[in-house]
Amino acid sequence: SKSELAHYAQGYSMDGTAVPYWSNEFVSPAGGIRSSVADMLLFMQEQLNTNNKAAQLSHQVTFGTEKNGKGLLWGIDRTRAKNHLRWSHDGST
Repeated sequence: SKSELAHYAQGYSMDGTAVPYWSNEFVSPAGGIRSSVADMLLFMQEQLNTNNKAAQLSHQVTFGTEKNGKGLLWGIDRTRAKNHLRWSHDGST
């Protein structure tokens, strides 16, 4: 609702321009997830938990390679500077 929008963080484009809240009924609920910092910290805690088998499975390459691949939840690649393995999700659908 419009009253909820007042509580959302302002989004920005890659060049720093403020952009409106993105709403797309087609991809909800995945594209419509709303969470707090506390929720995100719990999510990250489980992603980093080496005993969480589901999270660890999501970190495996299912398409492509470690240089440029996809996992169940993540884009997977290696950093240029130090060749560290990186899992990323930029929020785009």
